[in-house]
Amino acid sequence: MSSASGEKYDIKKFLNIGSTEEFMWNSLLNLLKNTKCLISSLKSSIENDNLEFSLLIEQSERRVLDRFLELKDNKKNIAGGLVEMEKQNLLKVYSSPDVYRPLKNSLNHDLREVSSETE
Repeated sequence: MSSASGEKYDIKKFLNIGSTEEFMWNSLLNLLKNTKCLISSLKSSIENDNLEFSLLIEQSERRVLDRFLELKDNKKNIAGGLVEMEKQNLLKVYSSPDVYRPLKNSLNHDLREVSSETE
């Protein structure tokens, strides 16, 4: 460090190990003697942690359920599309099999993906 006048100072901090160690041991012993306070603090901490954990689990379950319902709706829509496509194929709506086959393959692929993710 240096001062405004440009003089350099050597600042060192000293720690009296003996008195610091005595202070630490006395603090620890006082804490251990007051078991009611320690137990109360631990119980409170555990209850808070359990509450936070429960909330996290609940949020995760909600997200999974929402995703499952979304996939279920997608699967229903794809299956309905397949049925409609087959019906139109039987009624000869498609001009050629080259139009029908790629549509069917695409919908079947989508259905397999959605079914796999649902499982």
